[in-house]
Amino acid sequence: MDGCLLIMFLLPFFAGALSLILRQYAKEITLATSALLVASSVLSYYYYEASIRISLDSLHIPFAIMDFALLAYFCYVGFKAQDKKILFLALLQVAFLFAAKSYDTESGADIVVDKLSIFMFLLINVVGSSVLVYATRYIEDETPDVARRSVFLAILTDFLGVMNLLVSTDNIELLFLFFEMTTLASFWLIGFRKNEESTKNALTALWMNQIGGAALVFAVLVSKSHLHTVYISQIIVSGSEYLLLVSAFISIAALVKGAQIPFSGWLLGAMVAPTPVSAILHSSTMVKIAPYLLLKISPAISSTWVSYAVAAIGAVSFAVSAALALREDSFKKILAYSTISLLGLMALTAALATPLTVTACMLLIM
Repeated sequence: MDGCLLIMFLLPFFAGALSLILRQYAKEITLATSALLVASSVLSYYYYEASIRISLDSLHIPFAIMDFALLAYFCYVGFKAQDKKILFLALLQVAFLFAAKSYDTESGADIVVDKLSIFMFLLINVVGSSVLVYATRYIEDETPDVARRSVFLAILTDFLGVMNLLVSTDNIELLFLFFEMTTLASFWLIGFRKNEESTKNALTALWMNQIGGAALVFAVLVSKSHLHTVYISQIIVSGSEYLLLVSAFISIAALVKGAQIPFSGWLLGAMVAPTPVSAILHSSTMVKIAPYLLLKISPAISSTWVSYAVAAIGAVSFAVSAALALREDSFKKILAYSTISLLGLMALTAALATPLTVTACMLLIM
């Protein structure tokens, strides 16, 4: 694996763990990691010309264990908070995942770094690292507790690593894992202050994003049982009668993560979190999963009822959120509604297979 990819895929997790161990040096570790991530993403953008394909067959079992461990944690959170929505959606995902694991498929390239992935690396790491640098100063004013500071910086750093992996995987099963890892990170980050409002909004973000997770794992089940593959590149050219069904559920997952109406509540609730959290959720990181996924499957849904439905939802979100933004006098709420509005425009254009317009919107939303 190329050195730049190793840095973008592995360094954030190593740095996050190191920040938790060497708490007093968490700031320095985060700053150094940010610099390396920016350098790696810029070098990747200028020097990667051909597609890079990597198989992770030896890691499929550890990834499966992580899947179930993550869903078990969601069950625990739902039970502890007595939130039936979280518990139900977590158990539903467990059921779908168990069913999906009963089907075998041929191995292939789990990681595929193409031009879209490289562009996403640039957005994620340049803008995300800028947020990390800001967070190192912000968190000093937020709390005097060194341990909490290190946890905050570690989660933000790990978040970038998950995003780098998510935008480079061709395996929809791994995509589900990384998708729900971003859900976990947003839950922790939104609830960081641990007051009543933060906890409530974090739980809202958790169950809403789990709807997307449930849709995505159902797409995994249908792909394995009827399309006999877990690779997006093979799914979109399968020509199967189940192709649109799989695409529809991937689209639902994208719309949820992109906070499109009626799933916009979780992103608006994220405003109670520390400013770096709002920045990293609204900028070029998590919400960009929506246009990224829609662009990935756009060849399969082009000129179908799925593309028209996604375009309609995007258009409604764009218009309604823009109108609501004009009524607000709170900068954070204006930012939230503006983000949802631009994401709606991205969803509309991605569904209609116009990548250049989506790229322009991504740059605007940075």
